[in-house]
Order: sequence, then structure tokens, then C-alpha cells
Amino acid sequence: MSKKAKWSIGGGVIAAAIAVMLILQFVMPSSGSSSATARFGVATARAAEPIGHIGSGKAAEALEKAGNSGKYVIALFYKEDNDQLASARSLVESSRKKIARKSEIVEINVADPSEQDVVNKYGTSRAPMPLVLLIAPNGAIMTGAPASQLDENKLADAVGTKGSEQVVKALQQKNMVVLCAQGKKTADNAGAMRGVEGFLKDPKYGQTTAVVKVDPSDPAETKFLSQLGVDPGSTVATTVLLAPPGSVIGTFQGATTMDKLVASVQAAAAPKKGCGPSGCGGKPCGPTGGTAAAPQRAPMTVQPQSAQTKMQLTKIPPPSAAAPATKNQGK
Repeated sequence: MSKKAKWSIGGGVIAAAIAVMLILQFVMPSSGSSSATARFGVATARAAEPIGHIGSGKAAEALEKAGNSGKYVIALFYKEDNDQLASARSLVESSRKKIARKSEIVEINVADPSEQDVVNKYGTSRAPMPLVLLIAPNGAIMTGAPASQLDENKLADAVGTKGSEQVVKALQQKNMVVLCAQGKKTADNAGAMRGVEGFLKDPKYGQTTAVVKVDPSDPAETKFLSQLGVDPGSTVATTVLLAPPGSVIGTFQGATTMDKLVASVQAAAAPKKGCGPSGCGGKPCGPTGGTAAAPQRAPMTVQPQSAQTKMQLTKIPPPSAAAPATKNQGK
């Protein structure tokens, strides 16, 4: 049984500089266990890895250490120590108190030459300031916007689960994702995996597809699965196929096949009736206005709230330049 839904970012904009730079920076180096890579393709092992090596500088060191410790990072980028920065500091401090997971605040002065490895990685040199990014332990950006566009509840709500973090990171790495919702209490697990493994053997998809396994009986994942249209109480394995930047292009109950998964990709990529090169009546074609068969890197991450939610990232004018240093805090 196939079902299509949408779980994607759209609508608002963020500064062109940060969007372009994020697109360029999100391909992580390949590493991870050969067994995971052999079975599930190159993306799978990377989706669960810590943030990894960023470069030199206090902020880079703090980010790497936090990732290795399984901590979230609230990264606060700024140029000038002024009232806006003071307000942003108050925001992230309040947000941190509401975050159940271990977290750390890292301040980065984008004008500091010693912090350019972090600034370049996240493409924040010309972004509106102060800017806040919420970074999961595996490096996935769970949300990000100018501090004036956020509140403490938005930041706290953007903290994900192990499953959602891996999905977001894989999508940001320009990969499709096969989410396998199965565990000891679900039937047809082997039948569902046969279709997934067949899909990964296809040279067109295997090297750009990540597999994320989530146990529906895990209460921590209930909200995330519900947001994807998956019944956490289902007694049958469910397979969900997603394409960047975050569209669900196929949902399958029980045993599936490579052909069904491929058909979902092809259907999502195919122009809709009446569509031409410029779209359908002035609107983009396809589930995300793009091509599912040729995934594109997401300039910003999806923020899971509902299957139809769209996160607004609004551009604001930046202040000026120069300021103090990097600040680290731990829980």
C-alpha cells in the first residue's frame, strides 16, 4: 500500500549567503563501519556519526567535543556585542533550560579570524546577526534563524529524537532516506527489508540512500513517527521513502519490493498532468517543486512538527562588525 505526504520546508527565506553556503557545506566526509556501509549504502553510517572534525578555533573544538559527548549545541553567531546579542543570549539561556537533552551553548564571533573554520562550514559570514542554529550531536541542523525570529519554545521544540536526527542529517547530505519502522512487535520485518535491500543494490539509488531504523514501540519516537503519518501502534512493519529536502514520496505496509520503491521515486519525479518546463500554472511540479530522482542538498533543515508544516525563515538586516570571544557552557 502506497501513500504520499509532504514533510518539507517551504515558504519563507533566509539570507542568500547562508542558503548558498549551507548547500555547499553539507556533504560530510565518508567514514563509518564497513559493515553498515556494505549493507545499507554510504549514507547510513554517516547519518548517526557525531559532528566530527571541523577545524581549528575554540568554537570548532567545542562543537566537536559536544558531538562526541552526545550533546546538542545552540550555536549563537554574532558580529557585535550589543543589545541584540544580549537579547539573543537571554533567549538561548532560557531555551537551554527547557531542553531535556544534554546541551551546550557555543558563541561564535564571525569577525574573529580564529573562528573561520566554523564560520565557513555553516556559511554564516554574511547572514543576519545574531543567528542561532540548533545542532544535533550528529551534526544535523534541527532549526536555524535570526535570533529575532525565534523564541525559547521554538528552539526547545526543535530538539529531535535519534530517528529524526538521522533522517534530517541524511537529507541534508543530499540523500534519500528509507525509514524502516519495525521492531520485535511488528510482523513482515524481513519482507520489508528485502525490498529495501534490493533498492540499495540499484546503482542509481544505493549510494545516495540512507536507511534509518526506528522501533515503533519506542515511546521517544512516537511523535516523530506520527508526524510522518506512521501509526506507532501498528503491528506490521512500515517503510517510508523520503526525498530531499523532506518529502514523503512513498509509504508501504508490510513486505515491499525494490520495484515499488523505484516506482515511487519515478512517480514523484515525473511531471504532473499539464506540467511544462515552467511548472503547473505557474507553480512548481512534483512533491517539493524538484526532482526526487536527483536529490538536492537542503539549504536548511526540516523542523518536524506535522506532515504539512512549513518553517518560515525570515531575512532581517544585519547590524555591524567586531566583538568579543567564544563562550562554552555545559549541562
